[in-house]
Amino acid sequence: MVLSSIAMSEKNAFLDVLGYNPQAKILDVLITGRRLEYSATGIIRAADIGRATFYKIFPHLLKQSLILLTKKIGNIQLYTINQKNPTVQHLIKLHGQILKGILEQHKQTEIETPETEQIIA
Repeated sequence: MVLSSIAMSEKNAFLDVLGYNPQAKILDVLITGRRLEYSATGIIRAADIGRATFYKIFPHLLKQSLILLTKKIGNIQLYTINQKNPTVQHLIKLHGQILKGILEQHKQTEIETPETEQIIA
């Protein structure tokens, strides 16, 4: 329960910094799951954006080498974030710093909250 609320806060905090726009949502999905490969449909669902919007933005991300095509399986193409790209490296670092800040805030909240209140919550 705590981890899911921390993960959700981290995602929102990252988008708070970059903005809740489709490009930022795509990057958030791919950075969060940077060890995974995603189909276009998988990215669209995870980022909660429209298909037309995705196909309008995605070629730009590919052209900038922020995203890489990793595999083709039949008609399905799989993509991942390009961790060798300097811009992506900075975004990953920012993502981690935001998560670290939220974890520190959560730890501070636990220290300030008496154990009885934690049990009730």
